[in-house]
Amino acid sequence: MAHRRVHFRGGVGGARGRSGRVAGLSEGAPRRMALYFSGRERAGENLAKVLKQRAAEMSPAIQMSDALSRNVPKLGAGVELLLANCMAHGRRQFVEVGSFPAECRYVLETLGGVYANDAVTKEQGMTPSERLEFHRQSSQPLMETLERWMQAQFSERKVEPNSERATRLRTCNGTGSR
Repeated sequence: MAHRRVHFRGGVGGARGRSGRVAGLSEGAPRRMALYFSGRERAGENLAKVLKQRAAEMSPAIQMSDALSRNVPKLGAGVELLLANCMAHGRRQFVEVGSFPAECRYVLETLGGVYANDAVTKEQGMTPSERLEFHRQSSQPLMETLERWMQAQFSERKVEPNSERATRLRTCNGTGSR
């Protein structure tokens, strides 16, 4: 992956004077590109502007980010976006805390199963589509179980809604910080 520092002199949404990084990913055709913007606007606002300019006949874009709600753009009618929440961000919510170790262990061990599955796909040299299918079969059940467990923490009132633990669960579960 080639990274290049850029300085925006106009561009999407008048990004004049803002810097960012563009990474070109050259794994097969057609060429893919990852865009990064920094500035005063939230990530979701920047992405919404990019998607407005995207050709409608293209397949849905994939957004990889942490699960904070402010990163999800408000999309117009007919615009589709696939959300891919970053597991590293979610995992970090439980690695960096020690005040509720049993719950942290459950989350980390479950996510460890997904990471172990990913290691298998790399060891076996699977193609991206084979990896996706493998994860659908092997990792999706783990993630669905973890999601149900997290939701149960709230529905069964096992967590105080305004606590640090609740914030970490919401962030990891893709519902944002509030």
